[in-house]
Amino acid sequence: MKEKQAKKMIERHQSLADKYSKQLEKKRLSERKRKQLEQLRDENLEWVQDYERVIEDPSHAEIIKQKHVDNSIFTKMGKGMESTGGKMQSAGKGMVKGGLHATGAVWTPVIYLGYQGIKHARKKPKNESVEQDLIELIKEVEQAHKDGKITEEQKREYIIDFVDNYYKK
Repeated sequence: MKEKQAKKMIERHQSLADKYSKQLEKKRLSERKRKQLEQLRDENLEWVQDYERVIEDPSHAEIIKQKHVDNSIFTKMGKGMESTGGKMQSAGKGMVKGGLHATGAVWTPVIYLGYQGIKHARKKPKNESVEQDLIELIKEVEQAHKDGKITEEQKREYIIDFVDNYYKK
């Protein structure tokens, strides 16, 4: 970070701190609003001190960069989401421990029957006989030929290939 940039940032944060100080001089402020303004003023004064250190020692710029990352809205959101996820995970573990045995007894037969149904459906042939498969292939090939997707020669090759390799089995 260059000295010119650091001076510009000092001016910016100092003006913000002054602005918050002026707002604090008002008499009709709630306690919550007063604390917020004091916190904002103090944060800006802290930034001013950090940038003054950068002017004195340019290696301090790395610390400033890290501070920007730590104070980033995205970093704060990530930390919040991480803590919420941890709380949800611990709550979920408790729920699973408590309800696993009861729900396992109820859901296991349903899951097993669903699995068996899918397994059976996959093993079942598309058609009951090889002749029906041949008829279906011929219909599909003729439709593809009408749509212009395959040529007359390709149509013959598909049918001959099916008859030679699958129909005779």
